[in-house]
Amino acid sequence: MALEELAKGEIEHFTDDHLVQHALEAHDYVEETIRGKRDKWQTAWNVYLNNWDFSDKADWQSKSYLPKFSQAVRVTRSLMKQALIKSDDFFKFKGTTPSAREVEKDITRGVQAVLDQNFFKKKHFGNGVFRGLLENLIIYKTGVEPLGDDEPIHRHQEFKFPVQAISAFDLYIDPTGRGKFVEHKIKMDLSDYRRLVQRGVYE
Repeated sequence: MALEELAKGEIEHFTDDHLVQHALEAHDYVEETIRGKRDKWQTAWNVYLNNWDFSDKADWQSKSYLPKFSQAVRVTRSLMKQALIKSDDFFKFKGTTPSAREVEKDITRGVQAVLDQNFFKKKHFGNGVFRGLLENLIIYKTGVEPLGDDEPIHRHQEFKFPVQAISAFDLYIDPTGRGKFVEHKIKMDLSDYRRLVQRGVYE
C-alpha cells in the first residue's frame, strides 16, 4: 500500500495521487471484509421495499405478501421520534473530573443549541433510527463548514455544524478495530461541490 511504501522510504514525497491510491485500496479492503454484512443489509432493505424472491415457489403457489415488516419499521421510527420531540432533556453531559463537572452544563447547552439549529430531533433523529432498524447501525456525521452569504444564523456566527444520518452502505471503517481510517462515500451535485470549494471545504 502507498502508506507502507512511504514508511519504508520508497516514496520520497506523498502526493495527492498516493493519497487517492491509498483511499481506493482501503475502500476495496473494507468492501471485501464486510461483504457478508452488506448482503444482510441489502436483504433487509429488499424486504422493506417488498422486493420478495419467489423463485423457489411452484407455479401454483401464492406469490402475494403482507407488507408487515415495512409497516413495523415505520411505526417504530415514528414512536421513537415523537417520544424524543416531546422530551426536553434529550441528553446531559456528565463530567468525570472536577474541572469537567464545572463546565458540564455549558457543554450541554452548547451541544443542544447546535442540534436545535440543525433540527436534529425533527429531521435527523428519525432518519438515523430508520437506518438503524434496517442496517443495525445508527451513524451520525457532523463537521464544521463556513456559512454562506445566504445562510445567516446570527451576526456573530461564521461557521455551521451540519448533522446528518448516514447509511452504513456509504461508511468504510478500518475493520481491524484499530481505527486507522474512516471514509464516507457521498454523492452531490456539481454546483454544490463548486460552492464548497469556494468556501474552502475542499481543495
